[in-house]
Amino acid sequence: MIGLIDTADVYIQNASGVYATLAQAGLRCRLAHVNTQAASSGVERAELAALRNLIWDPGYVMPEAAQLVAGDGGRWNVQAGTLKALRGPSGTITYRQCDVVRAADG
Repeated sequence: MIGLIDTADVYIQNASGVYATLAQAGLRCRLAHVNTQAASSGVERAELAALRNLIWDPGYVMPEAAQLVAGDGGRWNVQAGTLKALRGPSGTITYRQCDVVRAADG
């Protein structure tokens, strides 16, 4: 898909609950800012600033409980319940999408 200009490594939790198990290396993706125009307060703007929209290659099915390490070293947690497989006019999945939020430890 055009526009997948970033890469990220996807980690899942190990038995200790730490995101240390590499599930997918070098996933082609794009982290996009969420529109902050609707935020009416500083707190709301800060919350939106920590939120990103992630789109990625349609061939990879993202786990609901995953953490990404972006190319810049930033860590992002997948928001369960936001994963989507978006289809084009032909019915094939053209890309996948979810919300991610900046990880507290990253």
